[in-house]
Amino acid sequence: MRSFGRVSGFLGNSRVLLGIYALLLLAGMVASYALSWRRNGWPEDIASVFGLLAPSAAEALLFWCIGSLLIGRRGLRRHPLRTTLFAATTLVFSVLMPAQCYALLYSNSFISVLALENVASAHLSADIRQPLLIAAAIVASVVLVVLCRFGTPRDRPSRPWRRYATASFAVVCAMTAFTANRASPVADGAGGLQPGQSPVTALLLTSWQKWQLYHYDAMSGGSVDDDAPYPYLKDWVNREPLPFAGKPPVAQPNVIVLFIEGMSARTLEPYGSTYPGLTPNLQALARDTMVVDNYYNHTAATYRGLQGQMTSGFPRYGGSEGGQGWLEGRNADSYAKRSYSSLSGVLGKAGYHTVFFAPHPSVSALNDLIAMLGFDELYNRERSVKALLGNDPVQPFIRNALTDHDLFLALRRYLERNNGKQPLFIGLYNIGTHAFMDVDGHGEKYGDGSNHSLNTIHNLDAQFGRFYRWFARSRYADNTLLVFTSDHAHYPEPTYVQAARDEHAGDDEYDPYFVDRIPMFVRAPWLEMPPRFDAHDRTSLGLAPTVLSLLGIDRARNSFIGQSIFRPYDRGDPGLRIAPLGPSVYAIHDGHVYAPGKIPTAMAARYEHEVARARQYHALESEGRIFPARGAGQSGAPAAAVFPAPAK
Repeated sequence: MRSFGRVSGFLGNSRVLLGIYALLLLAGMVASYALSWRRNGWPEDIASVFGLLAPSAAEALLFWCIGSLLIGRRGLRRHPLRTTLFAATTLVFSVLMPAQCYALLYSNSFISVLALENVASAHLSADIRQPLLIAAAIVASVVLVVLCRFGTPRDRPSRPWRRYATASFAVVCAMTAFTANRASPVADGAGGLQPGQSPVTALLLTSWQKWQLYHYDAMSGGSVDDDAPYPYLKDWVNREPLPFAGKPPVAQPNVIVLFIEGMSARTLEPYGSTYPGLTPNLQALARDTMVVDNYYNHTAATYRGLQGQMTSGFPRYGGSEGGQGWLEGRNADSYAKRSYSSLSGVLGKAGYHTVFFAPHPSVSALNDLIAMLGFDELYNRERSVKALLGNDPVQPFIRNALTDHDLFLALRRYLERNNGKQPLFIGLYNIGTHAFMDVDGHGEKYGDGSNHSLNTIHNLDAQFGRFYRWFARSRYADNTLLVFTSDHAHYPEPTYVQAARDEHAGDDEYDPYFVDRIPMFVRAPWLEMPPRFDAHDRTSLGLAPTVLSLLGIDRARNSFIGQSIFRPYDRGDPGLRIAPLGPSVYAIHDGHVYAPGKIPTAMAARYEHEVARARQYHALESEGRIFPARGAGQSGAPAAAVFPAPAK
C-alpha cells in the first residue's frame, strides 16, 4: 500500500504528468521521423540526425517549461486564467505535433503554404486516419488539463530561482526552434525534412507566410511603374520560323492538347524509366512523335498550371488561398471576369471551335476558369455522361469525378460524332493520376499493386492507349496536332519519391520538388520533326506560343510572356528559368532545380530579377492590365469592369 501511495502521489504531481505527456509527444515525432526515413532514406550521418531531432526536442522541452510556469507552485486550482492558458498551450502542441506527424508520413513533408492553398482539394486524398488522430490528440489534451487542474502538487517552499531557470529554458528553447526553422524554411512542394525544421514552429512560420501571401496584393499594389496600360500587349507570337520542314494539311489541322494531371517525365519509359511495362502505350506514342526533353513545369498546382500554360503567364491565384482562391466564396465569379489572351482565344479567332473536357462535376470553380480561358464548350462529368456516354457503361466515379477510362472514351465519342465543318481545338484534363490516389477495381494496377503512384501512371497509360489506338486509325490521324503534356510535375508524395529513387539507387539525381521535368510528346505528321528535341530547360510558360508555332500562327494579338521552346536562345541569355509556387519560387538552370533558399550565389542576381518579373505580372493582373477586355481598345477599362460573366 505504501508503494502504491508513492506511485499515486508521483502520478498526481502535475509537473510529472506534464513531463510524461511531453515525452510522449516527442516519442511520436521521433517515431514519425524514423518511419519517414525508413521509407525515403536514412540521414547520412549522426550530425544530420541531431539536426533533425534537436529542434523537436527543444519544442517538447518548451512545452514542458511553459506548462510548468503556468502550473506554478500550488497548481491550477482556483486560477481560471492560468488554467485557460495551460489548456490553450496543451491543445496547440497536442494538435499541431500529430498533424505534422501525419503530414510527414503522408506527403513526405511538413504542411506548406501550397498544401494550405489546396485544402479544398483534400477530398482527393481523404483518409479517416487524419481526423481520428486529431480527435485523439484533442481528447488527450483535455485529459491532461483535467488531471493537472485537479492534481495535488506538493506545496514546496517558494524558490524563485526555479521559476527563473524554467523561464530561461523556455526562452532558449523558443529561440533555438525559431532560429533553426528560419534557417530551413518549409518550401512549397519540397518533399522531405531539412535539418532545423520542427513541427510547431514550422507550422506557425508557414501560417505567417500564408498571412503574408493573403495580403500580397495590398503590399504589392502600385508597384508597377509603366506608362503603357497593357505592358505585355503585342501583335506577334513568334518571330522565328519553325525549325522543321513540312507541308501543312490543306485545311486547318485540328489540335488536341492533353494536360495529364501531375505527371513527371522521369517515371515514363520514353524518358528512361527502368520500370518494365509501366507505360507501353507512351512508348508507342513516342515512336510516332517528337519527344521533348528537359522541359519543366513553370508553376503548380492545377489551377495555376492550366491557366499559366493556356495564357503563357504567372497566375497569382490557385485553388484555395485562405479566402482568395478560385474555390472559395464567390472568387471564381470575380476572377472569371478578368481578361487574358489565351491559346483557345487565339485559335477561336482563327476559326477553331474550342472544347474542353474535364472530369469534375458541374459545380466546380474549374468550369469558371475554363470559361475565362475562352473555350466555346465544356464537357464536365454530367454533360459527358448525358451527351456522349449514354450508350456506354459508365464506371463508378472516382472521388466524384469521371475515371480516366470514361474521360478518354467521352473524347473519342465526341470526335466520332463531329461533323468536321470547323477545325477543332480540344483541351483535356484528367484526375486519375492525382497524388495520394490509387486505382480502383476498374483500373489497371502495376505489378503487385503495392505502389499507388505507379498504379495511377500505369492505368493512365492503359486508358490513353485505348484512345490512341483508335485515334491512329481514325480520320483525325493525318490532320491533327496532338500534344501530350501535364499540368505540372508529380507531387513528391512518399510512394512517388520511393519509386523515383528506387530507379536510381545510389544516385542523388532526384530532389523531391514539385518542380521537375514534365513530358511533352508532339505528333504532327505533316512536319519533318526529329525523334527527340532538347528544350534546354524551357518551361511550360511557353506552351501557348509553342503550339501556335507548330500551326504556323506567328501573328496574333496577345499578352504572352513566354516564348516557343523552338526559339533559339538569345546571345547572353543565362538560361535561368523560374517556377513560382505561391510564395516559393524555384529556379531551373542547366538541368537542375534549385529550391528557394538554395539558389547558388552566382545566379542570385538573375534569380531576383526573374522573381521581380513574376511579381510584376501579379501586380498587373490584380489591376486588370494583362490584356484588354472584350470591346475595349488598348487603353480600355480594366477587364473586371467590362468583361461579362461567362456562362455556367
